[in-house]
Parts: sequence; C-alpha cells; structure tokens
Amino acid sequence: MKLDTRHTRRDFVSNTTLTALAGAVGAFGAGARSRADTAGRGLWPADEPWVFNWREAAGRRTFRARLVKVRGYEVELDTGHRRVTMDARRFAEPEQRRIEWFQTRGRVVPWQPPQPADDDPGLDGLESLEYRRFPDDGENAGLPSWLHRWRSPGRLRFLLHVPQAAREGRACPLLVWLHGNGGRGSDNRRQLTDGGGAVRRLFAEDWQRWLPCFVLVPQSDPTDGTDNVWMSADQVLPHRALLMTVQCIDVLRAERWPQVDNRRLWVAGLSSGGIGAFEAASKFPGRFAAAVPIATSYPPERFWQGNALPVWMFLNRQDRAVDMEEADALVRHLRSLRQDARLTRFGGAGHDAWTRALSEMDFRRWLGRQERVIDRYPSDVTVQVAE
Repeated sequence: MKLDTRHTRRDFVSNTTLTALAGAVGAFGAGARSRADTAGRGLWPADEPWVFNWREAAGRRTFRARLVKVRGYEVELDTGHRRVTMDARRFAEPEQRRIEWFQTRGRVVPWQPPQPADDDPGLDGLESLEYRRFPDDGENAGLPSWLHRWRSPGRLRFLLHVPQAAREGRACPLLVWLHGNGGRGSDNRRQLTDGGGAVRRLFAEDWQRWLPCFVLVPQSDPTDGTDNVWMSADQVLPHRALLMTVQCIDVLRAERWPQVDNRRLWVAGLSSGGIGAFEAASKFPGRFAAAVPIATSYPPERFWQGNALPVWMFLNRQDRAVDMEEADALVRHLRSLRQDARLTRFGGAGHDAWTRALSEMDFRRWLGRQERVIDRYPSDVTVQVAE
C-alpha cells in the first residue's frame, strides 16, 4: 500500500522521605491491605487511598497514599501530610498495573459478540470488547490537565483472542493485528473478513500451538472524522484509533488480563494496516518489540535511531500497490541504524502477500524470539492526537 503523503527523569525518593511515609501510616493496618488486594486487578477509586508496596534493599514497606498524577516514571502521591514524588519502577507489580490504569483512565467492557460459526474452532475463545475512555467532564473534571488534551474518540471496539496458556495463568505475548481498508467500520466484525479473513490464521490451532499469544484486533471507525485507516498526516502525532489501541493494551493488563507480557508486544498489519504497523513503531518508540508490515511500504525518514526496531516486511514482487523502491530504501535505512530489518519478496502478483507470510515457519520462530530490551515502557502522558 503506497503512503500518500525523554525520556522521563529517574528521581528516587530519599530514605528520609521513605521513613516519614512509613511513620505517617504506621497504624493503617491489615484491613486496608486486604481491601486493596481485592480491588480487582489494579482498579481502585481515584478518590480513595491505595496501599503501596515500596521495594528497597532492606525489604518492602507499606504505606497509604492517594495517587495524584503520573508523568512517565514519576508518580506523585499525597499521604495526607505531604506530597512526594517516587519512581514507579520501584513499586511492586500490582501497583505498577494500577499506575498504568491511572495513566490511561479507561475501561474495557464486553460488546456484541462476533457470532462465530459453530464449525470454526479457530474462533473459540474470541472475545468481543470495547475500550471506553473516561469522559473529561463530570466526576473526572479534576483529573490532570494532560487528560483533557486527548481528542480521541471515547471508544474503540476490538476483538481479543486469549490463548489457553493465559487462561491458565501463564504470561503470553500480545500481537496487535491492524486491518486494511476493507476492515473499517463500527460493527466489530469486518476486521475478521478483511484480506480474506487473514487474521483468523492467528487464532487457529496451528499458529497458537507454535506461538501461543494474545491477538488484539482493533477496528478503525470511518465515522471518527479521519480519512486514513491508521496513519495521521502529522509526523509526530498518532492517529486517533492507533493511540486508543496502544492505550487499550495498558488497560487490558491493568484491568482484565495481567498475563499480557509487556516485554513481548508485537504489531503487524496488511496493506493500510501495514502502514499502521510502521506508524505504531515510529509514533510509540520502545513500546513494541517487533513490527511486521505486509504488502506496504513506508518513508525511511520517519524512522530515526531512537525508534527503529526489528522489522520483517513481506511483499509480492508484482504488487503494483506497493512502492518497491521505497521499501528497499527503508530496509537500507534500518540496517544503517544497526537494526534487524528483513524483506521477503514472494514471486506472485497481486496484493495478497499475507496468506503466504503467515504460513512461513521461519517467520514464526523469528517473531517468537523478539523481546523488548527495556524494563518498562514509560507512557507518554503528554501525547496529543492529530486532528
């Protein structure tokens, strides 16, 4: 498909401040701890205190505080006596999931199921869900100002395949699959049939046996006022639906499926969805461990040293919808940045390179090895969305 067109500071709280925190809440007791543990996979009312576990060399300390705001790794807490800033990476995993949920301020709810055919076992366990962003008015009017700069739509419909291993409590990677032009809509079903139903291969036993993973399939809604499927004209700001997809991953981990392995997030797509895979890699550097664009190309200048990542592109040699010279230039550029950049050309004609790509065993093995090297992605809470 042709394209038309700070890291945060790492401050640590001092031992003196930590001692003051522990003294201020010493009588809080086990009752509130029990209440926090039953809050439900990271959900907690914003106006009530949380119980935080702070990791240090001497062990853990527990204290009571209200979460005020999050900016990257920096977490501001109100203990009732003072406000302190801490580093989120020093918290225990449940508290980190709560912080991620606070950053995105969303909720995942069931939606109308896609009504899979009884004779299609590949769709067993497929969940039809909707990500709803909290409104900027009413009870949420006092939230941090960065929330009010989000101009994305209030909801994103998506399908989620949950592997059996995750249902048994094991951590699994997550693959985001972005549909092409034919998958747009608001029914949460057309993305299943786009490209001849290519995404169904990812749900099937053959794929899941070799590479068990979550598969998140969002649907871009043409009524949201944007012409492109996953790409914004701006080189910095992300497309609305793409932003909500990335937000949705954090909400899923915090609220519903903590088994999502945050170090093994992959993004793939066909045609216009392949452009979306490139966009996800360039607009959210460090978020994904690999990108797999199929039947598309992308301008090399949109990638720089800080946001390049392992990429495997698949094309048909005689696909007239793809700029072959641009695809070659992109691979050369990524390799100049010392990235793992691969380009496979199939000998056939036409646009459908995805059917064969998803059958390649070498590709599956390669994808299964891709893991992000950073410990935790610092969500950029100051992001704005392109009109």
